[in-house]
Amino acid sequence: MFHTPHGNERTLVDSAGCEAQIVHGMDSKVCASYKRSKRYCEDAVGSGLLWLDNISGQLNPADLMTKRVGNVGAFIAKNGVVSGSAPDMYETGALVKIFADASTAC
Repeated sequence: MFHTPHGNERTLVDSAGCEAQIVHGMDSKVCASYKRSKRYCEDAVGSGLLWLDNISGQLNPADLMTKRVGNVGAFIAKNGVVSGSAPDMYETGALVKIFADASTAC
């Protein structure tokens, strides 16, 4: 709005298909119903607004909204992340590399 650079928003994904569609430009008949949203995400990733970070499906807190949770412990952990009462950073390989690069740069 005032020419202030926007931060890069980390978005956790656990779907190789999703990542292939957005990051690598894969296209098929399957994505025809959400083509507009797909294009928005491609633009956001390409311009640096979104960063798709791959996470294990078992750890993905968004699964709480779309799938049955296996046990009470998993529900409590994922609910804590989704509600914000117990956030977790999920240190993926990409995130560890960013931290390592930042510490060597200092």
